[in-house]
Amino acid sequence: MAVNTSQDTHRQLVTEPVYSWTLGLMAYAIVEDQKYEWIAHLKKTEDREPTPAEIENWFRSRTPESFTRAVADAEHALQLVADDALARIIHDGHRI
Repeated sequence: MAVNTSQDTHRQLVTEPVYSWTLGLMAYAIVEDQKYEWIAHLKKTEDREPTPAEIENWFRSRTPESFTRAVADAEHALQLVADDALARIIHDGHRI
């Protein structure tokens, strides 16, 4: 599926993912954060907002590997959260 917009990205990663909704939502947040970093860079270097066409081109320039990487980064982040929660449970002496 072509990814031309934020909505396409959401559909690919969250609505119709091949993995869990939570993982897809976190991956979507990572992609959106990358987009906002690009926009901030554009504002800083060119003192302007991107046009709708530039934003669409930004999404089109994302490779399948960039989405795979976002999913891997999301999985890692969620694993860190889970590890931290489990460590707190163990430290506090709670039973699961």
